[in-house]
Amino acid sequence: MPTLGEMIAAGDQLHVAPLSDLPDIEQTNWTLETLSGCNVDSKPVSGCKDCKVRQGRDASWLGLDDLRVGGWMQIGYHSAGVGANSRAGRFNDYPDHLQLHQAWLYAEKLADGRNGLSTGGRIDYLYGTDGPNTQAFGTDNFGEDSTWDNDWDHGGFYGHAIPQLYGEVAYGDVAVKFGHFYTIIGYEVVSAPDNFFYSHGWQMNNIEPFTHTGALATVTLSDSMTAYGGYSMGWDSGFADNGDSFLGGLAWNVTDKCSLTYTTSIGRFDEDVDRQNNGVRGPVQFNERGQMHSLTTRYRMSDRFAFISQKDWIATELQDGTDWRQSSGFTNYFLYDLNRDYSAGLRFEYWRVEGAKFVDSGDPQNVYMLTLGLNCRPTTDLIIRPEVRWDWSHQENGMAQLNLNEEGESSQATFGIDAILKF
Repeated sequence: MPTLGEMIAAGDQLHVAPLSDLPDIEQTNWTLETLSGCNVDSKPVSGCKDCKVRQGRDASWLGLDDLRVGGWMQIGYHSAGVGANSRAGRFNDYPDHLQLHQAWLYAEKLADGRNGLSTGGRIDYLYGTDGPNTQAFGTDNFGEDSTWDNDWDHGGFYGHAIPQLYGEVAYGDVAVKFGHFYTIIGYEVVSAPDNFFYSHGWQMNNIEPFTHTGALATVTLSDSMTAYGGYSMGWDSGFADNGDSFLGGLAWNVTDKCSLTYTTSIGRFDEDVDRQNNGVRGPVQFNERGQMHSLTTRYRMSDRFAFISQKDWIATELQDGTDWRQSSGFTNYFLYDLNRDYSAGLRFEYWRVEGAKFVDSGDPQNVYMLTLGLNCRPTTDLIIRPEVRWDWSHQENGMAQLNLNEEGESSQATFGIDAILKF
């Protein structure tokens, strides 16, 4: 994989001495997605087939040409979590325990239509404390109809999941994915190596989908623009009907230094909604329908400094007219390479929380989050990510009503650290 300095020199005709003089260690995936608009596995990309083909290990000896297999282990610890019966989640919900977040295996055959008709597909398997957050929980139906992997829990906080199982056909500039796959919406992803920070943002976990089941077409319009469009059976559905929604977007590499990605989902997202947030089925089906939009801007400030900004907006209602999720906000990331082995990051999130799913009174609440973190790469396949995170609200009862912090505190500091070993 080319070094950070080499990628920038190739794109901007610059020759940066400081990085090129350092030992050669493969850059992490966040560097690729930040600087070139490539997000490796699950988010909108433009011309990233060459990046993806280097992921994993060759397994053509199994009889399938171009088959790649790989995975990673993620172990972590964080000092605080959300309050009991929280109205929202943030992934890391098992505090004060050294835990296995992700034991991840995947196999993938890329469908690359640049040389004619090509077929491929991918399967992912996950076990750990991130497992329950990645299952097809959208079709739980109040515990009465657990489909696909939603009931594969183990020991309370651990669980298994198969978050992706899809086939793909590509020809020329068009590729169509069909099956169960990760969403294209948003910037952060579930797979640990593809995020800079150990923890996740509030909006990623509460107003964005994780997975879809359906079909999604990718059309390369030009060297700098890619369009996406398809159909999904709601959100987080597994192989079961959980709604009918459009999934699509547009990725545009504006310049060598700047890219824009717009993604959206419009339609019926959830077949059965717990109207009272108490695990009790309502008198009728309270199907959730509406629209969700996300815009991500990536800007390379210099050879070492990158800025990413994501803006989300969602508006949904139930069939009885209840405003369910009326929410908006933004998350800004500032990432800086100290040298080839160490990178520093700052993340700031503002989330305006509205809708009956989150606030009973209907009064909007403003939630803020600030994270400072490091990425340490002692070897090519090992990354260590310490961080300190603060969550707070200026409103006196904001965090208490949402119960986002332990014991309803108005502000909370959390220390976390994890290690990811890729293989």
